[in-house]
Amino acid sequence: MLNLVFPMADHTDDQKYSREILYTHGVFKGLQVGSVLGFTFGSVWSLARSRPYWQTVGRSTTGAMLLGAIAVPGMIYGKMQTEEEYGWVDRAYRLQRNVGQNQSDSWTVLGLGGGLIAGQLLSMISVPGLRVRMASFGCLGSIVGYASYKLYLQQQK
Repeated sequence: MLNLVFPMADHTDDQKYSREILYTHGVFKGLQVGSVLGFTFGSVWSLARSRPYWQTVGRSTTGAMLLGAIAVPGMIYGKMQTEEEYGWVDRAYRLQRNVGQNQSDSWTVLGLGGGLIAGQLLSMISVPGLRVRMASFGCLGSIVGYASYKLYLQQQK
């Protein structure tokens, strides 16, 4: 996904937008981690407290996903404060060359988009008792996208 947005350099010294690349990657990873942690926490919380399952899971997944999307770039900022410019450039160059990482990010973002579309379509249908939140479906879609990528890798072996 990063390769679609940012140009790839032929050599490390030619790498542009290194900070933007690392922060964008941090947002993607924050979305992934937040979705998984929020889904897990929401599922356990719902079952332990006898709360409505999908409402609790959707709320916790959405919140954790947004928190992750903010926290991970913040952690990158904190970690990279002592690095010189070449450290940023080198990491961005290696990240763009990491095919597996780029595929993981792409599948996650595609799942997120699919979940948002599904959430929008379901919100247009008037079903009594069904309250659909687009963001919740986007979060769950990102989990499905990442899980689909892992299943795809297993099929390739």
